[in-house]
Parts: sequence; C-alpha cells; structure tokens
Amino acid sequence: MSMWTYMRGQNRKHINSKWWKEFMFEVDYYWDDWVRGPWIYVTRIFWERLGRAWDFAKKGWLNHDWDSHYIHELLLFKLKRMKHNFIHYGHHDPECENYKPKMKSLTLAIKLLERYCSIYPPYYSKSIDAHDKKWGKLETWTAPADKDEDGYIRTFSWNSKRKNANTDEEKEQEKKEFRKAMDNDHKRQERDIRLAYAIVAKYHRYWWD
Repeated sequence: MSMWTYMRGQNRKHINSKWWKEFMFEVDYYWDDWVRGPWIYVTRIFWERLGRAWDFAKKGWLNHDWDSHYIHELLLFKLKRMKHNFIHYGHHDPECENYKPKMKSLTLAIKLLERYCSIYPPYYSKSIDAHDKKWGKLETWTAPADKDEDGYIRTFSWNSKRKNANTDEEKEQEKKEFRKAMDNDHKRQERDIRLAYAIVAKYHRYWWD
C-alpha cells in the first residue's frame, strides 16, 4: 500500500478528526499550488510552444529571402494566427469596446493581404479580360532562333500573336493598350497592399489580449 493510499484511506479511524482534515487540506493546497499546478502549466506551455514553433517552421521552410512577396506572406500568416487565437482563446468579451475595432481591422487586413498574395490574383480579371475580348486571347510559341555549325539548336525565340492584331499598326496599338491594362491592374494591387499596411499602422495597438 502506498503512502498516498494510506493517507486517503476511508477505513482509518483518524480520517474524521479535525486535525487530520486540516492537515489534508494543507497537503491538497500545496500539492496543487506547488507540484501539480506548475507541472501542468509548464507541460502545457511546452507543447503549445512546440506546436507554434512547428507551424512557423513549416511556413519558413519555403519563405525565401530574395523576394519582398514573402514579407507579406509572413505578415498574413501571423495575422491569421492572431485572429484565431482572439476568437477561440481570447479573454476580451465581444461586448468590450476594443473588441469590434480589433476584429474588424484584423479581418480587413487579412482580406487585403490574401488578395495580394494570391497565386492567381483577381486583379487581372478586369483590365486584362477586357483587353483579351477586344484583341483576342494571347497565343504563344517558341521557334529555333540560332543553330551551331553542326545544326544543333542553341537558342529559341519566344513569339506571340492575337487574332485581332494583324497589321503592324494594330500590333503596336495592342501592345500599348496591353501595357496600360497591366498598369491599371498593378495600381489596384498596390492600392490593396498600401491599405493593408495602413490598417496595421493604425490598429495594431488593438491587437492584444
């Protein structure tokens, strides 16, 4: 029989004594406060940090250092984690005066960054689609451009055409309008990223729990 079993045994005559009850109350208090409580806390913190480190490691595995695009992806990743934590584990009541601006600003910043970081950005569905409708879909192909003395191809040339741009004047006009369409879509994209960081600058002090 273990000591703990003996101390808790209901068949002991001293179990109902006042002194014993006070003694066991102190044992329970210090056990929870000094032993079990800290152990549970340390274990929980350890696994939470391990899980968080693993999530960041997975994200960082393909987060390269040679393109500014990955800066925005890291911020988007962090904001999504913060929003999830505020919703599921946060201590602020939804009726709190800081809760609504916090969640609204986070949600909008995430939406803008998601659109900006998308593999297939929606910006090109406006100007470029209108351009394709007018001049036709872009068709591309490659052709041998240079051969060595033995007849082996050394380089290829990239060629393109649109069915509604046939003359030299039409081709030149199509190129001008295409550059303008790309500029318009680029402006929409830059507008989103500027607004996203403006939200971060203005509301980031609300993002705490």
